[in-house]
Amino acid sequence: MKNFSFARLLPHLIAIAAFYLLTFVYFAPELLDDKSLRQSDMMQYQGMVQENSDYLKANGEPSMWNGRMFSGMPAYMTYPIFPYGALPIFEAVLRGGFAEQTGAHLLFLAMFCTYIMLLCFGTKPIWSAVGGAVFAFTTYNLILIEVGHVTKLWAIAYAALILGGMKLTFDKKYWLGFALTALGMALEVKASHYQITYYLGFICLIFGINELIFSVKNNQIPVFVKQAGFLIVAFVLGVGVNAGKILTTMEYSPYSTRGGTELTVDATNTNPNSQSQSNDGLSKDYAFSWSQGIGETFTLLVPYLYGGSSSEILEKDSETYNALRQSGQYSERQLEELPIPTYHGDQPFTAAPIYAGAVLCFLFVWGLVVLDNREKWWVLIAALFMMMLAWGQNFSSLNYFLFDTIPGFNKFRSVSMALALSILLMTVLAFETLSQKLENYFIKGNEKHDLIKEKTFLKNLFIAGGITAGTVILILLYSGNIDLNAASDSQLGQLVDFVHQDRLSMIRSSAFRSLFLIVLVVGAIYLYVKKTIPAMAAFAVIAILAVGDVFLIGKNYLPASKFEKGASQATMNPAPVDTEILKDKELGYRVMSLQNFQQETHTSYFHRSVGGYFAAKMQRYQDLLERPLGQEQGFIMSSLQGQKRPDFAQIQVLNMLNTRYITYGMQKEQMLFNPNAYGSAWFISKINQVNNPDEEMAALSNKEINLKEIAILDKSKFKVSKTEFQKDSTATIKLTKYDSKVLEYESNNANDGFAVLSEIYYPKGWTATIDGKEATIASVNYVLRGLEIPKGKHKIVFTFESDSYKTGALITQISSWLILLVVLVSLGMGIKNQLKS
Repeated sequence: MKNFSFARLLPHLIAIAAFYLLTFVYFAPELLDDKSLRQSDMMQYQGMVQENSDYLKANGEPSMWNGRMFSGMPAYMTYPIFPYGALPIFEAVLRGGFAEQTGAHLLFLAMFCTYIMLLCFGTKPIWSAVGGAVFAFTTYNLILIEVGHVTKLWAIAYAALILGGMKLTFDKKYWLGFALTALGMALEVKASHYQITYYLGFICLIFGINELIFSVKNNQIPVFVKQAGFLIVAFVLGVGVNAGKILTTMEYSPYSTRGGTELTVDATNTNPNSQSQSNDGLSKDYAFSWSQGIGETFTLLVPYLYGGSSSEILEKDSETYNALRQSGQYSERQLEELPIPTYHGDQPFTAAPIYAGAVLCFLFVWGLVVLDNREKWWVLIAALFMMMLAWGQNFSSLNYFLFDTIPGFNKFRSVSMALALSILLMTVLAFETLSQKLENYFIKGNEKHDLIKEKTFLKNLFIAGGITAGTVILILLYSGNIDLNAASDSQLGQLVDFVHQDRLSMIRSSAFRSLFLIVLVVGAIYLYVKKTIPAMAAFAVIAILAVGDVFLIGKNYLPASKFEKGASQATMNPAPVDTEILKDKELGYRVMSLQNFQQETHTSYFHRSVGGYFAAKMQRYQDLLERPLGQEQGFIMSSLQGQKRPDFAQIQVLNMLNTRYITYGMQKEQMLFNPNAYGSAWFISKINQVNNPDEEMAALSNKEINLKEIAILDKSKFKVSKTEFQKDSTATIKLTKYDSKVLEYESNNANDGFAVLSEIYYPKGWTATIDGKEATIASVNYVLRGLEIPKGKHKIVFTFESDSYKTGALITQISSWLILLVVLVSLGMGIKNQLKS
């Protein structure tokens, strides 16, 4: 320990202290006043997992089936619980000890992971700290925190660790690089945002190719092979920690919307967000519905180039604000909270512009001008490639090719998120440049010019400043020609001209702002080089401008006013209609909310819901939503709008799903009781056999077929001993036990029969026994389970056990402890080598 120096540790301690300070400043309402954000996705998540969370608390083990979402689906997709060993300890350290339920942990995590990455790229602690803060406060990250896209921000933050680990490995710091890459990969995959991880794969590939090229040029192929070997083992180990999650996802994917539909006949589509138009993945329209406009990319530099958000709170001096005030229709308080759609870009709507910061953009361009080829070109290529992916359908020549050609590309949507990784890459180059090119000046007082002569230094500085400032000036000059129209304009009525004036004003004011910031930063560096201002003054100006730039814009979209008392608990409070329904203690019935039932989980929190909220639903259920279920929803709503009671006999699909209650509001009286719901199971008299899924869906939608008496079965997939049954009028089958793992029924029938069970068929994991003897489960009515039951009294038990979960959990547990050992050994070896050097 004789080589240990507290002075070397001190900058890191200061950086971490600064991160805590910034986190407490920004999240003071949450951390100090016990307020919270009304995070829409987190509130949805609470409803999504409530049944399985309750089961875990009551039984001490996870359940595999979620019966409250979309009539039933595997719980290991919505609430994955695996034995991760020591991995949660690393997570807790990286998030600064803040609880996962807080938004504060996300901000700290983004800062800290970016800080580590920048250190790995050779950036000095002081600039790494500034870079970490700048990246964390960019608008995209803050919006992710506001809406509760937790897994996405986790994946973005952990991507920084992987890039940092790769850099260490390529710099021949093998053990430290191995440890960080393996840990980063484990956390990245555990975050479960596979789209970010998929995009990160492209970046890693570009980084690796860049290093290979320079290895070939410098005749260092054996060295590269060694580096690649370390990285491959690290990636495999990191993935191994997530074997449980990966194996269960692989098992589920073919049956999900990611796997595509079996139907070949187009639907009369009642769902505007159809996912089923492709037989292998998502449809192009759906996948690219959130595509960043090519010109809109310049919001990275000028935040309000495309008008801000789709619900912008206007300034008091805006034209629209004044027009509304003069109309006398709103009070001052109402005007201060009135959202106006100022956004006029290519996306359907947006919560905020994706702003990287004018200072960050300038520093990035400066890096492109002055850094070595090996350092900059791969970053530029990767950043541009991410931008092209974000353009989606606006750059169809590339993205449609990738969609049709590259495996997995057609499984993802909302491609604009790729810009977040562009900003991460820009951060690498920007602060690597500051550290490399200003280090001698700041440390040595500008007495020696070890890195670059002053004249050349200033020339490159002005070139970078000229490019970024010139771009802003061109935007200002062209601003009068920018299309200010938006799809939302039809809703504005007479306000449209005022909103257009405000959109133009926002473009120009934010362009002047960006120009001013660029000039200030260039000026600060110039004055320091000329010894007009001292080192610390120049550093303070650059740091304050860089962080303050994104901090202030971000504060517009995540202000203190969005933190509320009890906001996170709002979805947990039952509405009067929920309380009324919960009085019904019978097992097995379901509830449907007419209020956006495919995008809400409030119902799922309290009841077995026909709807829910999950991007990768079971594909067959999605087919049902887009066809008969969507049509029946429309039928009920039309009846209510016509102030008449629906004919429940006409909603056979909802009936077979045992939908006993239909709600259309939160009040006790805003509920319909459906007396025609078929129950949890019933015996039928006939099976109609069809040849394929198209015919099965057509028969299901045929109103002439009575689904209480007839079951539809695809004979190409399932076989039955007979298709007609003599019904016993006194025959019964009743659900006697329900939990997330086991369903028990009691049946009594004088004749052999065939029962349809109002539970979703899933081919993996479910087994059925009749009096302890295994029975074959068939899929009937496109989504339900069917079972041949002999005459007499019987106990039928359905059990859900996933082999992929068991195998994956074992591998996860072993790999988790192995990665702890490897990380500790690798860190020890790395520290030992550092001390020797």
